[in-house]
Amino acid sequence: AMRDEYRRRRDVFVDGLNSIDRISVVKPKGAFYLFVNIKETGLTSEEFCIRLLEEQNVLTSPGSAFGAMGEGYIRISYATSMDTIQEGLKRIRICCSLIGCQIRKGVKQWKKQVEKAV
Repeated sequence: AMRDEYRRRRDVFVDGLNSIDRISVVKPKGAFYLFVNIKETGLTSEEFCIRLLEEQNVLTSPGSAFGAMGEGYIRISYATSMDTIQEGLKRIRICCSLIGCQIRKGVKQWKKQVEKAV
């Protein structure tokens, strides 16, 4: 029964994370952790974790803490309630949306600088 509940939590978390722009995750076969790819955000794993904690109060671990190959990923647990998973997804979506706005703003500013230079 508990095994089925953890499977359900994992599936909700994986599907929710994969619906957010700039991040992705592969469904794990074991454990209670997800290793989420955040490379498209343009942030290091530590920068992403700090922003997520400071701006949205969501605690994750930077992938870099698990070795050089972990850079570009964050680790997050789904050994928590479904309500906490749903709220966490909402907050991660907000954080990624804000990061996306900053990326788009940066591209626009870069284009303006290029136009001025030409």
